[in-house]
Amino acid sequence: LLTQQQPAGGFPRTWKPVTGEVVSASPNSSFNAVPLLVLLSQITGQAKYLESARRAAESCWSNGQFRGAFVGGTIDNPDVLDKEAATLSLEAYLHLYDATKETKWLHRAQAAADYAETWIYIWNVPMPVDPDNSQLHWKRGVPTVGLQLISTGHSLVDDYMTFDTDEYARLWKYTGDAHCREVSRILLHNTKNMLAMPGRLYDLGIPGWQQEHWSLAPRRGQGLHRGWLPWVTTSHLNGIFGLMEFDPAMVSQLSGPGSARSGDSVR
Repeated sequence: LLTQQQPAGGFPRTWKPVTGEVVSASPNSSFNAVPLLVLLSQITGQAKYLESARRAAESCWSNGQFRGAFVGGTIDNPDVLDKEAATLSLEAYLHLYDATKETKWLHRAQAAADYAETWIYIWNVPMPVDPDNSQLHWKRGVPTVGLQLISTGHSLVDDYMTFDTDEYARLWKYTGDAHCREVSRILLHNTKNMLAMPGRLYDLGIPGWQQEHWSLAPRRGQGLHRGWLPWVTTSHLNGIFGLMEFDPAMVSQLSGPGSARSGDSVR
């Protein structure tokens, strides 16, 4: 990876398997490498990895993030504005802040978090009343607060940001901003609203499954498929276990009795 870091600090977006030949030289996804490099610096004690992480993060910030353009997070929508670019940058900047305690990384993490939050629905979109409820992928009466638009170019929503429950909790602890606690709470609870549970499978195969995405625009209440993809569960578990590892006391504060407000989420 270090051999292909660009002069400005970024990394290519994609390579051919095995050969390492660059397919896309776009540096807009360089934030993906930062947590790996910070971890390598901690494991090996070699400063070159942390320096590489700094350069990659500086490249991302100066390449448009400083003016609110977070680009290149989604694999299948390359180099478009999307929430995943912001959440992955949030994670990268928090790793650098933890490693260096430099306040600029915390400020940039907050900027990434603020941008990502704007993709979250904060009202309950009513489902169509004409079709039978069994035909809807998102069921009538289930709150939609907490769903997030995926990227520019279409109107599908998902629960990807459940992955970042712990990132917003970390921001809450580092900055004292109670609003970050509120976002973390929503990402912990509301992202489970359409999770299959015993006796309430929502047409899915087994408890624990959840559909990948839905539309709150036409065709409202539908998705492109009814399958379960493992990344959804992985995102849920990352947010939950990341929170537990960061601060067990926060788990009680965010998941204890009364932590989910009536009307926002289905427990």
